[in-house]
Formats: sequence, structure tokens, C-alpha cells
Amino acid sequence: MAVILVTGGTGTLGRDVVAELMSTDHSVRIMSRRPAPPDHDGRAQWAQADLLSGEGLAEAVRGVDVIVNCASSPAAQTYETDVTGTQRLLVAAKAAGVRNFLHISIVGIDRIPTGYYKHKLAAERVIAESGIPYSNLRIVQFHSYVERVLRPLSERTESALLVPVEAKIQPIDSREAARYLLQYATPEGHGMLEDVGGPQVLDLGTLARVWLDTRGDHRPIVDSGIAANHTALTPEQAEGFRHGYNTTENRYGEVTWAAYVARTIGSRL
Repeated sequence: MAVILVTGGTGTLGRDVVAELMSTDHSVRIMSRRPAPPDHDGRAQWAQADLLSGEGLAEAVRGVDVIVNCASSPAAQTYETDVTGTQRLLVAAKAAGVRNFLHISIVGIDRIPTGYYKHKLAAERVIAESGIPYSNLRIVQFHSYVERVLRPLSERTESALLVPVEAKIQPIDSREAARYLLQYATPEGHGMLEDVGGPQVLDLGTLARVWLDTRGDHRPIVDSGIAANHTALTPEQAEGFRHGYNTTENRYGEVTWAAYVARTIGSRL
């Protein structure tokens, strides 16, 4: 039995990692910058710590065998959280004798040059050079991410849904991703792991059509193009998504996009 710390334990993936761990014999500790909520399940320990300031990190990692690092900040203070914050966590982990730093990254960060992806890539280098046994797993986008992309696009106009239909995405169910990664949450490092993605590679036009139909929205889908003048992407980024650099041949799981939409969005109608 190992003591496993889950950073970002209240996020999309972190919550599911914790849920999966709760069904094992491992001792689970959740790390969050916020205090434990009133309804927190007492079977898991709670460690309040902050990657930005370093406050609480030494206490959070004390006695820990494995860290599953799900913490990330794609929208704000990305470098400070994903690179500098990871460095702080690694220093604390090394002092505590952590035996495996399992880092969750993103498929395609070395081939699609976005600012966030550059920071994720820098975090991988920091981990590899830390001297701590580590495992690095790149995962594709979750189903919930695709929904977050489509929702604001659908609100821009009532006549049609404008999306870059050629962009390729291979969404994975976050619970299945959690289940997959836990095979590497063992007290030894596995190094750079094979990328993992969901069961289907689909273009954004297909994803959007399924999403709209399930909502009872029969607006036409119009290709907005994937060039920089139509989206927030640079030409290099656009080419990356068109060619599917954010996808992988290693397909895992059974929950398709259509199944996710039927289960989550359909239940809200």
C-alpha cells in the first residue's frame, strides 16, 4: 500500500483520480490551495498547499510515496503554476523522498506551438532534470473540454454554428483517463510513457453536429476555417490541429463523444 498525493485533486481529472484511488488499498491525500469543503470525504486526507507561493508544500508531501501531478493553470499564471510551481513541488518531493512523480501532460505539446503548450513542455523538462524518479503521461483533451469550446461558439449567432470543422480532436472520458493513468501510480518511475487518447478521432464539425442534435438544435454548421484570420490560432497552430498532432494511435476507453453527450447534456434537457 502506498501513500499517494493527488495535486489538483479538485479539478476535472484530479477528482476522478481520487475517486478511482478510493476503491484501492492506497492511502489518498488531496492537495488543493483551498481548505477542505464541509462535505469532504474523510477517507482521504486533505493537504492545503499553494504551488505559487510554496506554502504548505513540505507538509503536503511528507510521507508520500507517489505524487500524481494533475495541477495546471491553462488560463492564467500558467508559467508560474506549471513551471515554477512544479519546480517548487519537486524540491519538496525530493526532500521527502518521493519515489515516483507521475506528471500529467498533454498530447501534442511538442508539435503545436501555443503558449500554454510551451509551458507544459518546459514543465516536462524540469521534471526530467530533477533527479526524482518520474513518469510522464501525455493525455488528449477531455470530453468536457470539447463542450467548453462549443458552448461559446454556439452563443455567437442564432443562425448557424461557425466552427473550424477540420480541426481533429480525440476526446477521452476523464474517469477512464484516471483509470488508465493509475497503472503507473506505483512507487517507481516509468519515464516517458506512451501517449494515450480516447476511442475515436473526430473532426470538430462532427463533434459539433452530435452536440447540437442532442440539444435539439438543428442549426447548420458553417466552416469558419482554421486559418489564423478566422480563429485565435496562428498558422502553425492551425496546421497542428488540422493534421491531428494532438491525437495518438494509442486509443483507450469505451465512452465515445456521442455517449458522453447523451449522458451529460441529454440529462439536462
